[in-house]
Amino acid sequence: MTFVLKHRFQPGAPMVCEYQCSEHGRFEQLVRRDDHGDPPTEVVCEGPLADGSDCPAMASLCISSPMVANLTRAWTPINPPGAVMHEKDGDPRALKTEDLATGKITRAEWRKRQKDDRMRRWHEKKIKLGLAERKIQV
Repeated sequence: MTFVLKHRFQPGAPMVCEYQCSEHGRFEQLVRRDDHGDPPTEVVCEGPLADGSDCPAMASLCISSPMVANLTRAWTPINPPGAVMHEKDGDPRALKTEDLATGKITRAEWRKRQKDDRMRRWHEKKIKLGLAERKIQV
């Protein structure tokens, strides 16, 4: 049995929203939700004008993007331009799709070959770290 978790906010509960004023630009303001749990689409700008009076402009709601950290480290290119590769086929992590593109092998065979290469590199890494022993067939 599956279920869906729905977040239902209390009407009238406060929330911080971003608004855009023609005089002051973007600003954040604490507002109350409506009956459906949404923020108001327009609010009165509370910023002062140059002469000290209140701003008469209405500020419209801006949908701001969430601050998400999608990368935890810097990008590293697999085959950087001008790099000297120690192997004849380039970096071992790079996908080799020539046989697949020319039709010499099927997609299933190509995936099996990629998986075998990945497992071989994984096993070599474990041997290098001392977590596994080399497989010897007798």
